[in-house]
Amino acid sequence: MANTMVRWTAAGALALAAVGGAGSFEARAGASPFAGVYSGVVPQPSNEWTWDITISNTGAVKGAYFYGDSTDYYRGSLSGKVTGAGAISFKGSDSGKVHDWYTGTGDVIRFRSDFAISGTVSLDANGDLATSFQLSGGRGPITWYRQ
Repeated sequence: MANTMVRWTAAGALALAAVGGAGSFEARAGASPFAGVYSGVVPQPSNEWTWDITISNTGAVKGAYFYGDSTDYYRGSLSGKVTGAGAISFKGSDSGKVHDWYTGTGDVIRFRSDFAISGTVSLDANGDLATSFQLSGGRGPITWYRQ
């Protein structure tokens, strides 16, 4: 019994060592230096939206955002790519439903729009993703915080 337990313990230790150890992370050779999960506030004319993005080891960018409630809301998604040097580009789409409070009618307005953004990103001293791009209306740049 003791020999069997020693063999299973040794086999488990070897398996753990083969996958990199418990709780350790080491980037694969050629993996994107920006790989990770991030969240950041995107300033808008009258409010702020939180965008959550994920960058894979290959540099694929995917993200989503939601702002509002069941009455008035904006939501969207984005996808794109970031190179190892930090050149980022992504496309996205918005949709939403808002009441037209500006004209006083309160009419429901539904909308959908598409956007494309490109620029550069870099990692700051905290490992957060700092961007160079501006959004329409001069809003930005954005910092996405590593989660």
